[in-house]
Amino acid sequence: MPGYPIQLIKERDNKDWSYASIHWEPGWLRLITVSDLLKEDNPTLILSEWRGLDITNPGQSHVPKYATISHSWAASDEVQRLSEIADRPLRIDLGNNKYHTISWEGLVQAAKAARHLGCVFFWLDLTCVHQDSSDDKKLQIQHMGHVYQKSAAVIVMPGGVASAQAAGYSAPWITRAWTLQEATLSPSNVHVLIKEPRQDTTNYDFEFTTTGPIYQIDQVDDELALSKLQNLLSCRRRGLQITKVNKSTKEKTRVPFIVRCFGTDESLITSLEGVLRGRTDEMKRSAAWRSIYLRTSTKPQDMVFSVMHLLGVTIKVDYNRTREDLILELARRTRALPSWLDIGEDIPFDAKFGLVPALPIFHPNDTPSYDIDSELVPANRYTESGTYIEEYDIKIQTSPTSTFDGDLICAKIFPITFQNASRASITSDSGEKFSFGDVDQKAVTGSHVVVLGEAQVYGLAHLGLFQYGGPQVIFVGRSERGIWERHGKRAIIPKEFVDNPRRWHLTIGGKPGSDIKPCDC
Repeated sequence: MPGYPIQLIKERDNKDWSYASIHWEPGWLRLITVSDLLKEDNPTLILSEWRGLDITNPGQSHVPKYATISHSWAASDEVQRLSEIADRPLRIDLGNNKYHTISWEGLVQAAKAARHLGCVFFWLDLTCVHQDSSDDKKLQIQHMGHVYQKSAAVIVMPGGVASAQAAGYSAPWITRAWTLQEATLSPSNVHVLIKEPRQDTTNYDFEFTTTGPIYQIDQVDDELALSKLQNLLSCRRRGLQITKVNKSTKEKTRVPFIVRCFGTDESLITSLEGVLRGRTDEMKRSAAWRSIYLRTSTKPQDMVFSVMHLLGVTIKVDYNRTREDLILELARRTRALPSWLDIGEDIPFDAKFGLVPALPIFHPNDTPSYDIDSELVPANRYTESGTYIEEYDIKIQTSPTSTFDGDLICAKIFPITFQNASRASITSDSGEKFSFGDVDQKAVTGSHVVVLGEAQVYGLAHLGLFQYGGPQVIFVGRSERGIWERHGKRAIIPKEFVDNPRRWHLTIGGKPGSDIKPCDC
């Protein structure tokens, strides 16, 4: 099925990119032709539309071979510098006399990378989505996950699409909400485009000494290279040493290869790696939920729309809804695997959200934070990265259409006995006691513990399971208003406590007056 060309501009025309005065239809897949952008005398941007192609159909076999570009609209300082030097601006018409400037330089580099990966076309949101049409945006966002899943390759440009940059420079890519989905829906085909000069193997030998990092660079040309995302992530810490050896003199020179384009926030990096390399759905989904609380975007609703496909949920794109309403729908519709219970410890809770952690304050295009005692504290202080729930014992029975009615749970619940100010314990059905004496007593709050499930330690080195965790519990108690609330801390209890105890029903959050009742399900 051929595409229908709808727009053409050439670099020498010095025109803005716009959908004005062209014939287009909302929602269809649109792609840029690679070969025309690579015309050395006058790069040409041709956009075609595939009308009638249902990219959401799993059986669709006539999908053109294309790459998708994953980038941040906000350029890194290095990309800003490089694009100014190149001086090849291209303005994108956003409507209402607003424009976003990228560069022909970056588009040509993206085309080179796409051609190197065997792709005839590539997809870029700035040009392939009508930025001044709410109808087109709604439809495109609704099936954005399919656009990335059906692509032959994903090309990450960490500093923005205006130019490729070296891996050693910082970039905003990992902080953006949409890039998580873009990088993980087809994890084996994700490549990072970087500026990396071709090694002079004629005059030099190169020796590599590593303690874990995987250095695999695929040269696109003399200045550009591709590296698999997972390989480049492995090089972000110390452990990679490259030595250049002169073939004639045998003189050795250290060649630094430092990866800084993913930043230093280990919570962000660990959650990305968890979705990329997690061995189970539980591991992947806990990482995806944590990312919602760690990343940012221009619009708060995108914190849900950008990750829903990763969680196996489709929610109608509607920017009139609040982020709070959307996050609760996402939680209710994923209650069979409630990884939102596992976002973090000490994270604030609000009874109106039930067991769903309170959302951080949304700062457009900036770090999410919580207001703690009139101080803004980054959300990454509270998100978990050391453990995850491998198997949930708690059952969420809240209706999928419920909003602020609290969470009805079926769970193993134990009352807490406080012997004195420094000792607290729980008692199993068989009469055995477990003391929280070794736990900071500020962590033992409320009146009961609720068993979440089997916790395992998150192995950061290989993202596997390297030691036993145990049954993890949360603390709950009734507020002065009579509403059951979750408290921030969690703890591990002995396995024998959860082998054959009774189960109970309780509504946490919602209206006052809920009581703990024997399970009848």
